[in-house]
Amino acid sequence: MTVKDVLYLTPKFCKLHSEPLVAVDGAAFTLLTIQCNLFVGTLAPFALKRPELQPILQSALRFDISAQFMLTEVNHGLDARNIQTTATILADGDIDLHTPTPNDAK
Repeated sequence: MTVKDVLYLTPKFCKLHSEPLVAVDGAAFTLLTIQCNLFVGTLAPFALKRPELQPILQSALRFDISAQFMLTEVNHGLDARNIQTTATILADGDIDLHTPTPNDAK
């Protein structure tokens, strides 16, 4: 699978989603589709003008990195629009993950 397959929804990309083998392990297929569809699919259009994203996308497609992210909260479920947790990149490159209340926990 390449970034272009994901970006342009090629026959190879479509075949992945209709492969009968995915019925064997639904959890693995879920992780695969999150990785390809959500992560790579979201970043791929930006990578056309931002070549520094290409290595990250390649790593994701090889599963060298896991691109799962924390989209749910106890009080909001999958209601991403109302999630209260914030992530701030600090000057030193670290990330401050702030969850304001226990109901906003991941």
